[in-house]
Amino acid sequence: MLSKEIRKFYFSTRGRVTQRAYNTYLLPPVLAVPPFLYILNLIIPLDSNFGLQVIVMMICMTTLWAFIAVSVKRCHDRGKRAEFLGLLFVPVVGWIWVMLELIAGPTRTGPNLYGDDPEWD
Repeated sequence: MLSKEIRKFYFSTRGRVTQRAYNTYLLPPVLAVPPFLYILNLIIPLDSNFGLQVIVMMICMTTLWAFIAVSVKRCHDRGKRAEFLGLLFVPVVGWIWVMLELIAGPTRTGPNLYGDDPEWD
């Protein structure tokens, strides 16, 4: 079972997350999942195994939710609403803008509308 702190970091949208925590604890797992699934598909073709398809879908959905939840907290840290992530639906320009804000934008110090200083560092 996941500890309460890990569940809060990856699956809750409340609070704030620092730039360092975002880049250290979220990006590596999110970037590692696609190559892992690709290699898994080379070893065991997914079209021939329904049970494996279900497991892969669960991995994808869990990773997607963790990415969304932590990105929302990162937006909060930057003083932006969660709706800022809607720019991801704007091809290329939206993706670049959002990723630059989340990955390279500095952590805001002091309390803001979304809470006190981030506890994850």
